[in-house]
Amino acid sequence: MGLTICKNIVEKYNGKIWFESEENVGTKFYVSIPAQAA
Repeated sequence: MGLTICKNIVEKYNGKIWFESEENVGTKFYVSIPAQAA
């Protein structure tokens, strides 16, 4: 459920969320959200 909430928030701000998984090592999650002009 936690990742679903994160995904919804990230998509609301036109961002993206993805992961990379390596067997016997672990999984890394990444989040990218575009910056707004000041």
